[in-house]
Amino acid sequence: MRRTLRILPCIALSFVAACSGGDDEPAQTSGSSPDSGIVDAPADAPADGDAGGLTIGICSELAQPVVPGPAVFAYTMSVANDCHVIGLFLGFSMEQGQAYVDDLVAWTLGFLGCPDASPVQDYGPGHKLADLTKSDVDLLTQYYLDGLVKKLQLTPAQAKKAQDGRAR
Repeated sequence: MRRTLRILPCIALSFVAACSGGDDEPAQTSGSSPDSGIVDAPADAPADGDAGGLTIGICSELAQPVVPGPAVFAYTMSVANDCHVIGLFLGFSMEQGQAYVDDLVAWTLGFLGCPDASPVQDYGPGHKLADLTKSDVDLLTQYYLDGLVKKLQLTPAQAKKAQDGRAR
């Protein structure tokens, strides 16, 4: 993970010059957001593994132990290769970048509904990012879901739950 974060700023500088920004309105990145399509579950919502908050509850169906690192790595590589969103990470120091990745790994365990995971109450891929547009949220979410499906080898039914979890 650390190697990926070190190359993000370098890649970002080369891609940002070739991109033009959109005219979208900023979307909220924490809590309920009509633009992101992700809404917090009630605090008392049941969860697989008792994680609480927003969850798709498939952790117990996945190969154990669940290791979300490869899915998060795939997400960061997709972001690093997209000039439309890499600029969102330009202000991150190495420590902030590593904290973002670590937080997203922990968030993923909660989103999947794994035991002992912290409750998910915000939008993980947009956590700590400011001024996200609806297009940014949609793109980050798609990259995140693509990483989950490919790297955790989700079944079609599990992938649908993840996609439906995005629409909550």
